[in-house]
Amino acid sequence: MGCNQFTRTTETGSIIPKPRVITIIKAETINTLSNTNIISRIQSNKHPFMQEKNCIRIRIQNQFTHFILDDIQNISPIGRKLCNIRKFWLLYKATECFFESMVHAVCIEKYKIQDGITIMLISAVARLGFQTITFHKDPPYIFFTGDYQKETNEIIKAWNEFIKILTVIHSKGIVKKINKYKEHINEFLLTCDEAKRWYVKKALKIAEDFSKSVEITLQGIHNYLESLDKMKKQIIIHSTDVNLLGKFNGASIVHFILR
Repeated sequence: MGCNQFTRTTETGSIIPKPRVITIIKAETINTLSNTNIISRIQSNKHPFMQEKNCIRIRIQNQFTHFILDDIQNISPIGRKLCNIRKFWLLYKATECFFESMVHAVCIEKYKIQDGITIMLISAVARLGFQTITFHKDPPYIFFTGDYQKETNEIIKAWNEFIKILTVIHSKGIVKKINKYKEHINEFLLTCDEAKRWYVKKALKIAEDFSKSVEITLQGIHNYLESLDKMKKQIIIHSTDVNLLGKFNGASIVHFILR
């Protein structure tokens, strides 16, 4: 994955695409939890004919392909419960993708939520330092109270929307409900006909993936906050470079600073 962030123009005028991909190094903390700490450098091939290009991101994935069909609600109470879970899944994926687009996750190899938080903090700290940012163990985890650049505010807005949905999912115990439903669903699968079984199995698989994604995200946020003190120095160094660059958006930070 990656984007054609740069192209190289030859002297004859032809364009040669230069795909660029960022790799994040996961530094091990003393408790062996892997967190975003040191950003690796990508190979920088400076060239007098370099031209910056916009990234284009195309994501094709199974968006609850058959789970999306409301017909599943008519199968049984189990179907209706799965449809309710589907609603939260759709909100979760929409806000997650919004935040990922703001931090330019498309060009971060094996992207994790910790990487997105790092980019957001670098953008915010570049403007006002850590003084206007407070951290908490509970949602929404990170508070921003400063007057930031427009690009930074867009990242923060995407973060707040994502955390808002994540908090609702956590408070309503959606993950626990999914695990609770699994036993009943498996019993239902033994008695239903093939057509219904196909629908429900599809729904169950996506619900399980949803549950796993939420748990990984929440754990990633907690791990990040626990290791934050060790990472502040590096964030401040990168934020200084952002100020010199004068660009506070995720794409610029990924391609020009974290390399």
